[in-house]
Amino acid sequence: MGAGQQVVAAGKRRWVDAHWQRGNSYLRIGWNWLQGVLHQGWRLFSTLSLSGEADPQPASASKKQAQKQLEREFTIKSYSFVP
Repeated sequence: MGAGQQVVAAGKRRWVDAHWQRGNSYLRIGWNWLQGVLHQGWRLFSTLSLSGEADPQPASASKKQAQKQLEREFTIKSYSFVP
């Protein structure tokens, strides 16, 4: 797993992403963790690998935006041309 994925898998996402519903990327989560390693004395993960598995805690931008997404409507128009 990458550093950000490792942080989430270890259950420490809240340490670096207090408002996880804002949708920080794994890159940003990993970067924040590295800053914590340097400035807070946290331990660096001994191994890192990338995983293609689904996100166990997917982020969303906001509850309001999620509700808007559910309210979207589509109109289908079809045309028939007669020669």
